[in-house]
Amino acid sequence: MLIEENKKSASAKEDLGEVIKPVFVTDTTRHDTDDPAIWINSENPEKSLIIGTDKNEDGALYVYDLQGKIVADKVIRNLKRPNNVDIDYGL
Repeated sequence: MLIEENKKSASAKEDLGEVIKPVFVTDTTRHDTDDPAIWINSENPEKSLIIGTDKNEDGALYVYDLQGKIVADKVIRNLKRPNNVDIDYGL
């Protein structure tokens, strides 16, 4: 029975196909990163930003460039469990 289950498991892994590897990975934050959103710079899309939360009692709102590097002067720290990032244009 166990051998049959292992065969099924191995077969399922083979069916997954090609593994997609990331081109960029964001810099590490201190706690629980969550809820990214992308702000698109309409005048220069290469300067668009990724914004996400780092949930904890001393959390933060992090801003990254498109290569995943933290934009330190745009980070807002000392937020108590920040949650959910939304971007709206034209406000």
